[in-house]
Amino acid sequence: MDLQAYNLFFERGGFFEPDTACFRVSGEKAGIFLHGQFTNHITGLKEGEANYNLLLTQKGKVLADLHVGKHQDFYFLILEKKFKQIVIPHLQKLAPLSRVDIADESNNYDVVHVCKNSTVDFLSFPSGRIGLPGYDCLVPKEKKESLVHLLKAGGLICLDHELLEMIRVEQGTPLLGQDVSEDNLPQESRLDRALHFDKGCYLGQETIARLHFRGHVNKCLVGLKIDSTEPPKIGSAIIYDGKPVGRITSSVFSPRLNSPLALGYVPYTLNQTGNIFMTSEQIRMNLILLPVK
Repeated sequence: MDLQAYNLFFERGGFFEPDTACFRVSGEKAGIFLHGQFTNHITGLKEGEANYNLLLTQKGKVLADLHVGKHQDFYFLILEKKFKQIVIPHLQKLAPLSRVDIADESNNYDVVHVCKNSTVDFLSFPSGRIGLPGYDCLVPKEKKESLVHLLKAGGLICLDHELLEMIRVEQGTPLLGQDVSEDNLPQESRLDRALHFDKGCYLGQETIARLHFRGHVNKCLVGLKIDSTEPPKIGSAIIYDGKPVGRITSSVFSPRLNSPLALGYVPYTLNQTGNIFMTSEQIRMNLILLPVK
């Protein structure tokens, strides 16, 4: 664990290269088309703006996430490569009806995510990938190394996987494929920032709106401070009053808390700060308040 790099990150900022693909969506109705497929308000985006979106099932469960950015008269989709075969075929099936063109720009651009302020002369979109202010730079492939050199020369820390996980979990930012699966609703998984409730219909909207206006989820993702020197295993059961009630989905050592910290699902009725849980290894955990997203 590199505590010096962790502290320098919060002092100077940092950067990393997410494993992403990049697509350009164009056509007179491109904004309206995307607006009807994803969960956030896309037609309201202005030049250089972006927002976080989800692709849902008809029942409102989470299939994939992505960022949508507006540039000139078209849109960029930035998504993890593991979701490419979910999102793009879905869009391509419907695009001809709206006369929309979808082009893969992954061979032309790399994405570098920069946390905190640093002036770069590349197309950039706001993005809070690890729960902190930052932006995605779309960099022509032949210029990526020069950007990385520039960022390092400016004192920014290159974040490795361990540091990324520490910061992400401390910020309570769920990772799809780890903390969130196709069994989860967005409101269960702290993904409310991807939802817009006044934009009209989109895939899965009915379930999402009904939960928002009339009820609540049955379980929710929470932060758990661990009374131990070692983080619990991912997948460990979360036990309350002697009964398994959920499972741990992420686990790190938190320098901010000076103790291990986990994310995991507990019943909605038990989501109260100070509640005490146990792991399947009989390690005590306290439910704590995570940063609001």
